Amino acid sequence: MKKLIIVRGAQGSGKSTAAAVWANHPNARWYEADQMFEDRNGNYDFDASWLHLAHDWCLRMVENALDNPEVERVVVSNCFATVNQIEPYVRAAKIRGAEVRVLLKFERHPNEHGVPDVKVEGVRQRMEPYIGEYICASGKADMDRLVETYPKYRGVHVDLPSGDGFDGLPRVTKASEE
Repeated sequence: MKKLIIVRGAQGSGKSTAAAVWANHPNARWYEADQMFEDRNGNYDFDASWLHLAHDWCLRMVENALDNPEVERVVVSNCFATVNQIEPYVRAAKIRGAEVRVLLKFERHPNEHGVPDVKVEGVRQRMEPYIGEYICASGKADMDRLVETYPKYRGVHVDLPSGDGFDGLPRVTKASEE
């Protein structure tokens, strides 16, 4: 079955690193809105006035890859701070019969595009839990850091891992009742 893997988190959280691992598959495609700001030599030149177009482009590329019978796995990594930003990708996958996995990253590395700390912190404050997403965490200390990084995750119900791969990661099962 075709898979869509959505990797989300604030800038510097490790999204691209995780996406590269999941996209390391012979019939996989990987997209990020940031790719629209790269030239053929990999030089990055961000222009905020084009950001909405970059996200539209990214969604179209994901849809095209999901429609391509030769592609088995599609990976997309963007901040996806709100549930509304994730939903168009989930709908596109479900319409095409693809399985969806949402993966949350929350590490705190310097971001590779030089986004100011105040902007990164704004994304962290807006990050909404997505029911069913998997969290890249491996214990109580990680779960404590998750809530420190993304305050809206305080009180979220999480199932503990019961396997390996995605099944070996904690999973959000219910939003906070606060």
